[in-house]
Amino acid sequence: MSNTLFDYHLGEQLAAQGMATAIRNAGKTWQEIATESVLTVARLNMTFTADDVWAWLESHSLPQPPNKAALGAVFKALAKDNQIRVTGEYRNSARPETHTRPLRVWQQV
Repeated sequence: MSNTLFDYHLGEQLAAQGMATAIRNAGKTWQEIATESVLTVARLNMTFTADDVWAWLESHSLPQPPNKAALGAVFKALAKDNQIRVTGEYRNSARPETHTRPLRVWQQV
């Protein structure tokens, strides 16, 4: 079988591995801070994006992880635990380093 440029399942595996590494390297304390921050932002807003959580962390002088993918792992864990869910909407990011890429819009469950 030949290799192909497109392999959805491999992409999923690599994403999961990357998030696992990022959250492990961020440490337990950061994970707890990020989890509480996401839940707080969710309680304060009808809908929110990762940009809202990054703004919350910055405005409260909370630490940043070594790899920003760690926040994705926190979102994924909270969604799996049925505490937040995606709305199906997207908003463009305002953070320059993201090049205005679309972000999922989330809400509290």
